[in-house]
Amino acid sequence: GSVAFLLPLSIQYAVLHTKAVRRAGYKGNPLNLGVHLFEQILKQRSGVVLSQHEYDEVWKLLAYKDKK
Repeated sequence: GSVAFLLPLSIQYAVLHTKAVRRAGYKGNPLNLGVHLFEQILKQRSGVVLSQHEYDEVWKLLAYKDKK
């Protein structure tokens, strides 16, 4: 199947979570981070570490206003 749709999603993720993606070991500006993330997704058979979020950042990922 086609995996081309993953490239723009990887770039978008890297732009939104730049610091966390860098903590996972990726290097470069947000665009390059997304490309490197995409390349890792293609290379690995059983998953990749997308990002490493700090505790306080995790709460910002919740979609509810009260963060519960």
